[in-house]
Amino acid sequence: MDLIIVATITPDYFTPSTACIIQRNIKAYNAFAFDISAACSGFTYGISIASQFIRNGVAKKF
Repeated sequence: MDLIIVATITPDYFTPSTACIIQRNIKAYNAFAFDISAACSGFTYGISIASQFIRNGVAKKF
């Protein structure tokens, strides 16, 4: 896995990010991991960001 994006408006904690907690729990230590806080549009932003990571060759496995 190369990329973990979590789109949420209600994270469990402000730090560490929920994506980083997931990253640790699934042992995806080399993956990029970050949260997006964009209310209802977070899913759309997450898909858009993920597609750019894939198109640019930064992320290959998801």
